[in-house]
Amino acid sequence: MSWRDALAGARQGYGGWRSRLRGRRVAEPAWRLVVLASGLVVIAVGVVLLVIPGPGWLIIFLGLGILAAEFAWAQRLLTAVRGYYERVVAAARRRRANRSARVE
Repeated sequence: MSWRDALAGARQGYGGWRSRLRGRRVAEPAWRLVVLASGLVVIAVGVVLLVIPGPGWLIIFLGLGILAAEFAWAQRLLTAVRGYYERVVAAARRRRANRSARVE
């Protein structure tokens, strides 16, 4: 069995488990609450790591990814933040290239 087959099987298993959970009146809100709480805790840790040395933005993106797995609003927010992040990184690279061109 290749790793691709194993990954496909894992995805099918997750989708089956999640689809069975969707039909239950108590289990689905409980699951969403667990996802919400864990995502918010990870984001809070990321915010703390912005102040102290650590990979704060990475942890915040991870928390948004956890939330985006269950909530559409978090998926939209994560997409917007990714776009903003890519624009900021591209601008920083342009500035760095301009500085190095002036030095030479």
